[in-house]
Amino acid sequence: MNRKVVAYLFGFYVFFTVYNTLIPFSFDYGLGDLPEQLSRVNWKFYFGSEDIALTDIVGNIILFMPFGFLLYMLLFYRGSRHPILLATLAGAALSLGIEIVQLFIQSRNSAPHDLLNNALGSWIGAVAGSIYAVRLASISRRIFYDLLDRKPFLLLITLIGLGQFVAAVMPFTVSISVSSLAESVKEANIVPFTYLPIGTLVFGYPNEKTEYQISDAALDSLRAREVPEEVLSPLAGLKDLESCRRSRFLNEVKRVIGGRARDKYRKLILRFSELKEQAYFSFSKMFENLLYWMAAGYLLMICYRIYWRHKAYGPLLLFALPLAYFLFLEGFQLIITSRISDINDVISGYGGVLLGILLYKLLKPLRRKNLRSDLDLLRIPLVIYGIFVLYAGFQPFDWSFDAEVLAKDLLPENLIPFYAYFRKTSLWNMYDLIATTAFMVPITLYWSFRRIENGASYHTQYMLTTLAGLLTGMVIEFSQLLSFERIAEITDILAYGAGGAIGTFLVYYYHEQVAPTLGLIRKGQLRL
Repeated sequence: MNRKVVAYLFGFYVFFTVYNTLIPFSFDYGLGDLPEQLSRVNWKFYFGSEDIALTDIVGNIILFMPFGFLLYMLLFYRGSRHPILLATLAGAALSLGIEIVQLFIQSRNSAPHDLLNNALGSWIGAVAGSIYAVRLASISRRIFYDLLDRKPFLLLITLIGLGQFVAAVMPFTVSISVSSLAESVKEANIVPFTYLPIGTLVFGYPNEKTEYQISDAALDSLRAREVPEEVLSPLAGLKDLESCRRSRFLNEVKRVIGGRARDKYRKLILRFSELKEQAYFSFSKMFENLLYWMAAGYLLMICYRIYWRHKAYGPLLLFALPLAYFLFLEGFQLIITSRISDINDVISGYGGVLLGILLYKLLKPLRRKNLRSDLDLLRIPLVIYGIFVLYAGFQPFDWSFDAEVLAKDLLPENLIPFYAYFRKTSLWNMYDLIATTAFMVPITLYWSFRRIENGASYHTQYMLTTLAGLLTGMVIEFSQLLSFERIAEITDILAYGAGGAIGTFLVYYYHEQVAPTLGLIRKGQLRL
């Protein structure tokens, strides 16, 4: 890993962390308000406080893990002593500074457990950095350069598979307890083109994806069933609660009316609070998944034609390996408590791979006509991928110019960069931001490589790819501004632009760092 790149990444991440933890920068209090603000701090730690959510704890830990990792790598390269300790202390110091400043921002909450979570995240990141630097760096570097030298298309497929696996197991809520596994099996869907979980299909259990919400109609129905007012009155306070699944809904009901009352009126409350019109299966989302894996299937067929065509195990790798991958992925999600295993994901994933293989065969005349180098083989899968990006951004195509639809997006939190993402630290927010940034990278990487090859300057290409990313983001976010289900945010536009610039940066890194190293390896002057 290049030292200069690590230094730039570390500087950017510190700025990114400070910016996103101090939004909206409205300093509502002065030094004279400090004693009162300190008295409002939640001094309870992990136990005895219902205000501390598990997702908030994990989110704050993960937020500082890249900080610890990058700072460890910088200290390691400099030969510093005790880099893990220094990275952890630096993370704690940065977190302490942020928590102090947040005391003066009304919309932010300072808490000692955030400091501990951030310090723990820095330590975990630093430990991961030490494991990588000491044990994994040389191995991963050897594998990377070997694949890049001899099987570059296989390297692409490997990166796609690893990236999709990480995305599929987010947010890493792993549980291997018997009860959690039983719940996951009960929620798993084995019926194609619908959502009918095993628990409902076999045992008649309630559908765990069903959502509930207290409404005036639900309260009237409960009142008609002679539910007492001392129960209805607290329930009315839940009308502002967003729709949620059964377990969270019942916990909220228990909080306001108590366990005994909840158990006594449980069936009635669930019956009249259930949101009936819910679609758990979407052909639109299935088609989105299929498009993505079509591009991957096309690349897999390229690997077969170049590397495996004359191997006895070639057809097995082409057809059996993807099926095994998707089955493994859905099976692994049984131990991810916030994920649901679904046969539709296997169908759309494997179906997309097969369609990609078929498309490779059907487009043989077009491919040969425009083939001047191996890099030209990437044109068609990139076109498919581009269609996927636009489709994923535009769907569910429920566009409307209704004032109510437009008004729900035109909020300060959506117009201030990153504010909606980090108003509350969330693993899903982080994942969504990273995924949005990554959308443009493959397209601008190929485009930049071609233009730099033809003599274009990096300065010009950075401007072009960043502008292309921003324009793509603007088009997609404008469509989401008109969508009832989607939320348009300026953050996503900036993320598309950043993804465009990253594609050009990767080309720069390849020419400045990777290609010279690969040249030394080929000449036998460097051994990894």
